[in-house]
Amino acid sequence: MEQHHPRASRIWPAFLSGILATFAVMGGQWLGAIEPLEGLAYVILFHLRGEEAWDERVVVVGIDEASMDLLNAANWSRQPYVALLDRLVAADVRLVGFDILFERETPEDQALAAAMQQGVPVVIGAAWNNRGEFVEPPPVLQEGAIALGHIAKFIEYQGITRQGSLMSQNIPSLSYALALQWGAQTGKERDRPLTPHSSPLTPSLNPTEPVWINWAGREMTTYSLAAVLAGEVDPAALMGKIVIVGTTAAGLDPVRTPYPFNQPTHGVYLHGAMLSNLLQDNYLTAWVANPWGWQWLLYGGMALLLSRAIATRPIRWQVTGGITVMGTVVILAVGALHQGILLPVVPALLIALLTTVLSIFYHESRFTHYLTEQSRYDPITGLPNRTSFLQSLTPILNPGPPAPFALFFFDLDRFNTINTHQGHQIGDALLIAIAQRLQQLMATIPEASHLARVGADEFALLITCGDRATALHYAHQFDQTLRQAYLLKQNTPVVYCDISIGIALSWESPPEGDTLLHHGETAMYQARIQGKRHYGVFNLQLHQGAIALWQLELDLRHCLEQTNQRVGDQDLLYQGFYLNYQPIINLNNGHIIGFEALVRWQHPTRGRLSPLEFIPLAEETGLISLLGRWVLYKACYQLRAWQMLFPDYVPLIMTVNLSPIQLLRPEVVAQVQSILTATGLSPDSLKLEITESSLMTNGNEAIALLDQLSGLGVKLSLDDFGTGYSSLGRLSNLPLDTLKIDRSFVHNLNLEPENSKIIQTMIELGHQLNLAVVAEGIETPDQLKMLRDLGCDYGQGYLFAKPLESAGIESLLAADPTW
Repeated sequence: MEQHHPRASRIWPAFLSGILATFAVMGGQWLGAIEPLEGLAYVILFHLRGEEAWDERVVVVGIDEASMDLLNAANWSRQPYVALLDRLVAADVRLVGFDILFERETPEDQALAAAMQQGVPVVIGAAWNNRGEFVEPPPVLQEGAIALGHIAKFIEYQGITRQGSLMSQNIPSLSYALALQWGAQTGKERDRPLTPHSSPLTPSLNPTEPVWINWAGREMTTYSLAAVLAGEVDPAALMGKIVIVGTTAAGLDPVRTPYPFNQPTHGVYLHGAMLSNLLQDNYLTAWVANPWGWQWLLYGGMALLLSRAIATRPIRWQVTGGITVMGTVVILAVGALHQGILLPVVPALLIALLTTVLSIFYHESRFTHYLTEQSRYDPITGLPNRTSFLQSLTPILNPGPPAPFALFFFDLDRFNTINTHQGHQIGDALLIAIAQRLQQLMATIPEASHLARVGADEFALLITCGDRATALHYAHQFDQTLRQAYLLKQNTPVVYCDISIGIALSWESPPEGDTLLHHGETAMYQARIQGKRHYGVFNLQLHQGAIALWQLELDLRHCLEQTNQRVGDQDLLYQGFYLNYQPIINLNNGHIIGFEALVRWQHPTRGRLSPLEFIPLAEETGLISLLGRWVLYKACYQLRAWQMLFPDYVPLIMTVNLSPIQLLRPEVVAQVQSILTATGLSPDSLKLEITESSLMTNGNEAIALLDQLSGLGVKLSLDDFGTGYSSLGRLSNLPLDTLKIDRSFVHNLNLEPENSKIIQTMIELGHQLNLAVVAEGIETPDQLKMLRDLGCDYGQGYLFAKPLESAGIESLLAADPTW
């Protein structure tokens, strides 16, 4: 037999959720919070209902951009409208309405009035200005027209036009006047006089009350005024129609309708919509006129029945019951809209939702909550722990889409070091201090919530926000505050602690608490190892590469731990990593003038890896800085050794690649200077190579570092020249010594004549900028000959030698070959 909580057996608690939900929504109605939601529901209901057809008897002749040009060419005279009426008379149009305010008298008014009297009844527009004064057409036009119709009385809510006035100060609207004339022509007036409380078209319609517009959603049949005047519109398409003339040019007379919400339509279509509703007798009827009427009895009854039905059920049944009721309400509202009835849905939906939520809350056992309370908090900081934090995410993420928020994951860098060297008491005090700072920051951010300690040195926090920029702003604020000094005890030195922050955005992650927290931790890890700044945002690419990046970091750090990192010691060689060197040849005399250092990795388990496998990952993780520093040291150390071994050889230059990540680190200048000092290598014997793409990506920050490196006396080379988008102006201002032509141009040099011209241009450009030019990827004698003929200064490639280990290079230097 199914067991229930003892209180659930009582009758009155079973109805409590429904009662509370009903009164809560009534309070929202009283505070005015329901009406804005009804405005949103109005738009959604039309989209759920779908499109319907307009009355085919209504046609719009639009004054679009082409027509505006035509009117402008005619000095905005009445003559185009006279010509339009002539066309409409010839097409046997039944009625014409002008959604245009002919406010001023003109010499052409008599001609326009005469055209109105040719046989097609015309209704012209009138309006009220901002001062409430009635603005009407000149008398001669009123005499020519069959009726006046006001064009300015529409009722908007939240930017959406929902209602229109049929009569205002005894003046019918343009659409109502046209409908009356149509009824008079077709004999549908039923011999009823027009009274303030009835309509000759539809006896149930009260012309003195605003009418709800039943938007069809489709585009109404529209022809350009310019096209009609040019005879491009088939007269048969206008025969027997009611034509409304008005502005359709972009930006003029804009209004918004439920179809579509994010693009404006034009006032002429409002009149067309109302006229279509009147002709088809399918305007909307608001089922509830009084917001405090009898409908609340239905709402309350629904809430009581739902509350009683789900109060003692498991949560999944409670959610199912609530969704079923809300779905039924939506289906009824959409069905009623198909029948021309507008039902209020927000109170019913909110009551069903709140009843479900309150029932779920009531279902939770109070004594179970008390027993688990102690296990949900961290004993050191008093904050909720990881389990509690994940539980707090459940009501945020379920049962429906949550409000957008950002999860911030904080990790203390080198916290274990603090515990080891200063003791766990200081470590605990630091955790408490950080928790207090986070709580102080939360007090200044109303959107912040759910602070928790989710690991030994990790914290998590939620902040409601809807965009990435706001989340990054908060992260910067946290970073600046948490990095400040901590005075943990009197008469003791202050403690500094860097904190890395990962951000997981709810709209970019699955609605699962564990996944969100994991995404925040992944983003934190990436921010910590990149080192440029202390925070980062999770993305899908980061997630897919996280495992590979972490494994690579473990392997690289394992290599680091195998050495004592004593600069200058031969044991500095990192386990598994070694350098190869490819000679660079002076193409003028064929002698070796230097080398390019290329890193290789003999992985302990995967064997020899191509640089393409580990260099990109090292750059993504930021570990390229650790590896690059060793490569730079080893290359400088090796060149200095060769200089001492071959003292009579021409001065040699060692070229080392500088990664984009290193270009972002200001300390790279000090590292280069310290390595030159440690190895004894002259600065002019070192050439640092940067890629064209990294230079363009890192911009002014990278250029400033290059200036500092050049100030040390180090030579600089631009690698892969021709594959990026460097501007000549920028190149001329860079402290470069060499341009290196990418191997892709050299590879097809003797196959594609265009490449020869491109390389010639590059060489000439380099020489004009006083730069030496190196061509890489030389593999054939023909390529070498063509490059020499083009005036290239230096070259490297398999034609001369493959990348060799130090012993192979020493053999080459001893042989002193010439190519």
